Amino acid sequence: MHKDFDEQYVKILKNFLEDESESCLYQASLFSKKLVNNGIRPEEIIETHLKSFKEVLQSYPYSEWVPKIYKSFNLLIEIMTFYGNAYKEYLDLKDNLLQAMSMQVAYKRLQVYVDEIEFITQRLASINEELDRKVLELGTLHKISKIINSDLNFNNLLDQILICVREIIDYEDCYIYLMDNQSTDLVLIKHYESIIGQVEAKRNILQQVNQLVLNKKENQVIDLKTQAWDSAFSGTGMLLAVPMLVESRILGILSVTTDQKKEIIDELLKMLSIVASHVAIAIKNATDYEYVKKTAITDGLTGVFNHRYFYERFRRELDWSIHHEMPVSLLMIDIDNFKNYNDTYGHVAGDKLLKIIAGILRSCTRDEDIIARYGGEEFAVLLIGVAKKAACKIADRIRESIGSESFMDKDGNRRPVTVSIGVSSFPEDAKTVGKLVNIADKAL
Repeated sequence: MHKDFDEQYVKILKNFLEDESESCLYQASLFSKKLVNNGIRPEEIIETHLKSFKEVLQSYPYSEWVPKIYKSFNLLIEIMTFYGNAYKEYLDLKDNLLQAMSMQVAYKRLQVYVDEIEFITQRLASINEELDRKVLELGTLHKISKIINSDLNFNNLLDQILICVREIIDYEDCYIYLMDNQSTDLVLIKHYESIIGQVEAKRNILQQVNQLVLNKKENQVIDLKTQAWDSAFSGTGMLLAVPMLVESRILGILSVTTDQKKEIIDELLKMLSIVASHVAIAIKNATDYEYVKKTAITDGLTGVFNHRYFYERFRRELDWSIHHEMPVSLLMIDIDNFKNYNDTYGHVAGDKLLKIIAGILRSCTRDEDIIARYGGEEFAVLLIGVAKKAACKIADRIRESIGSESFMDKDGNRRPVTVSIGVSSFPEDAKTVGKLVNIADKAL
């Protein structure tokens, strides 16, 4: 359209997006009559709308795009309706001329009008289909943003990511790889495969594609058929792999296989890349949260639980044992002459000894038992569901395991180390945390 009409359209669109009043609709109807009077064709109106809406949309925040898309579509429908009415009035004015023309000429004119209406209908249907897809994509991105701010549970987050990606791309397979910080290798932490089989072949292909992503630091689109790789993926057509970036650092790689048309692969790749950036932030937030949560309850030197968490867990386990009438036992473990060991061989050797003792305690107990550094050279072990007699046997086993070890001093000489262990149990000794700790402590 002409420049002055373009400017008027932008102004009407802006007003309509802010206020769907009758006044705005009236201005739209007047504008439609001008378009008819100046011979503006329907396809020009649609092209101007798309161009104007793209310009206006940039002034709104991302969170408002979806409702603005629907509003703009409503305006386009209103203008095309007014245009149709105005065009009808225009035809009525020429009615006398049309009557004077032959039926053949009149039919041709009418056919032109019908063709234009059909074109408009088809174009609007295409626009509507595209808008529906954009709304779905934006809705999915919004959903992923909500996940970032709401769910910090790592495993739950990975499940939600697979669901969100499927709403963008109808994939056959989906893989989430994360970078191992220590080895810098990519590790597969979550995946969905439509058909189980040829796992080794799939992993080899993904490894090659992942290496391309790492080396080139960019998205990769692989036509599996041209690479003769489609048999491993059950005939799937395309493999899309995008890096998950946080502050220009590759956190991992998100990959999908799909049978969708090649014509829309570029657009799908763009959306997958946007999703990957959101996913990267979500994963970083979750892993940071898991790290903070872990460090808050563990002893930094030995890796076992700390004193505060031990008491919190002891209270919970004792309440459960009382309610279910099940035993629970406590071992208080003190390293004999640890101060002398520290003074003689140094704090570095003392710290190493504490780590070794913690490792032996792990090897002598079950996964469900609670090991904590109680303080200094003292450890505590909570034996879930274990009565006193069995707890004493476990204490003896721990003493023997530590006693059979010898620990090297700073001069390279091996020195024996022994521990004292006190045992208390519910229900034999007491039914409160404080009393059980005191009894075990006195039994050292």
